[in-house]
Amino acid sequence: MMAQIRAGVGRVTITPPVGMYLVGMERDQVCTGLRDDLFATALVLSDGTTEAAIVACDLLTVHAHLVRRVRQEVSARTGIPPAHVMLCATHCHSGPVTSADENSKPLFRAYVDNLAFLLAGAVEMAWRKLTPAQFGFGRGAATIGINRRLTRADGVTVIDGNPAGPVDPEVAVWRVDGDNGLPLLTFVNYACHPVVLGNGSNVISADWPGAMRRTVEQVTGAPCALIQGAGADINPLPGVPTDDERLLEKLGLIIGGEVLRVWAGTECAPAEGLAIAGERLLLPLL
Repeated sequence: MMAQIRAGVGRVTITPPVGMYLVGMERDQVCTGLRDDLFATALVLSDGTTEAAIVACDLLTVHAHLVRRVRQEVSARTGIPPAHVMLCATHCHSGPVTSADENSKPLFRAYVDNLAFLLAGAVEMAWRKLTPAQFGFGRGAATIGINRRLTRADGVTVIDGNPAGPVDPEVAVWRVDGDNGLPLLTFVNYACHPVVLGNGSNVISADWPGAMRRTVEQVTGAPCALIQGAGADINPLPGVPTDDERLLEKLGLIIGGEVLRVWAGTECAPAEGLAIAGERLLLPLL
């Protein structure tokens, strides 16, 4: 008989220092302030034989060198096989660099070096808190995104809102509760670039995923994290960055409200048996 799957959750702050270069936009200077903190949220699952970890990070990308370092550190601390550790980025465009070399500024090198230990620490924290858990999954829909690739009458394609272009409105909600029924974690999957804040903003921010997270966490009392979908050419309304913090909060509230609606209607149940599968895909550029 297979053992019931246990779950543990860990979270660490990965906010960089003021003075960090914010990647994802063509900014001409380093950041000068902090709007809201960046986080890494880890979920560890175990059926007593197989263990795995998923880490959702408020980062633009997770560099391959960083992935290797985190996997190795996690394995050394917990015994979780490196291939069983998945790192996900929200694709945050108001966050820090995640790779550095000997030619990088000392601040950049120090942050990236420490980041590996922060992420590994989040996983270790979750691993040490493994407890019997139950799981539920639900789907909803929200339209805070719009296709950003518009072909004008003159045949030129530009970055702008295209209401006729494809989007993915699905909001997928993975609910993880303790065996006592109390919430442990909400994972949200949605496809939309976090680019309400653009070139005109020079402050650290998790963008709309941060506002969504705050909305959900105020109600559930447990961590919430975004697993970014295939955002590709989907931008937040109106399709181009506005640097409007009020819009950022509004969009986060809209999707956060839909997450809560789905979450409240999702029943959780214990699960048995944990399996891991992976494949490396090399996708050609168009």
